[in-house]
Amino acid sequence: MSANRFVPLDLSTAKNVAAPVERSEAASIVGEISERLIELAEVTGEARTQRWVMRLAALCGSPECPRAGWVYLRLCTGNLDELTASHADHAAGMARSKQGEHQEHAHAMRVIGLHFPELAHAIAELEQRKKTKP
Repeated sequence: MSANRFVPLDLSTAKNVAAPVERSEAASIVGEISERLIELAEVTGEARTQRWVMRLAALCGSPECPRAGWVYLRLCTGNLDELTASHADHAAGMARSKQGEHQEHAHAMRVIGLHFPELAHAIAELEQRKKTKP
């Protein structure tokens, strides 16, 4: 499938279903994510992929800490900035003190631990190594 063409899900809105329809950038990204989820299901099985999506949805929809879902997704990409940057660095870009950022981060880690305990354990180990590193 071409990166900039798709058939709309609601066929009643299309004048000619066979004609290509230009996709917005957001629609292209959603298409890429969908393709990757299908690939994941082929590798791990549909049931396991569905459980992961449901856990992610619960984490992102958690009223306790909306930030937790974004922290988790960044960590899944290998971006460890959430763990390696200082709380002062994080707070600098927001209207928050270093202490406020530390509390927000700790809260996000607790919420992530509720949904993905294995990741919470790995994060704790990384943070412990960071503290002991000279």
